Amino acid sequence: MQAEALRSKIEQLEREQQEMAMEISALDESLGTAASPGKDPDSSVDSRSVYVGNVDYDSQPDELAMAFSECGTVNRVTILCDVMGNPKGYAYIEFEEPSAVARAIDMKEGAFFRNRQLKVCEKRRNVPGMSAPRGARRSRGGGESGYRPRRYSPYSAGPRRRAPGSY
Repeated sequence: MQAEALRSKIEQLEREQQEMAMEISALDESLGTAASPGKDPDSSVDSRSVYVGNVDYDSQPDELAMAFSECGTVNRVTILCDVMGNPKGYAYIEFEEPSAVARAIDMKEGAFFRNRQLKVCEKRRNVPGMSAPRGARRSRGGGESGYRPRRYSPYSAGPRRRAPGSY
């Protein structure tokens, strides 16, 4: 009797889940924001952005926007800062259209801005797992499961007992 009640409850929850999925897809279609699986929503922003290196520390975002406005319409300029609030010396510039990225690289790579030669390239996205912490890297021996000989301090008794007076 209890098993039948559980089965009917599971069927009811599955029906509700299907109804919710249909409602979500209908909303996505009506808003025109159908999320495709495997497609990162930030990837479109990355395809419209450039990395600008060797930026003067006193530069302001509006100055960079003016300098790069000849390449295309600038949506946003982000100058990264450290924890103390000091600029790190590089920025990201997001354009309205992806074709502006190629123009920015062609026109501004090596150009001087505030007496500093700029480094301009496409913004890249970090791939998860590419920069693993030091302990997470695998060694030639197979990582944690590999053979690792024990090392003993020459000042301790070590794995074998020494006879008293035999130093």
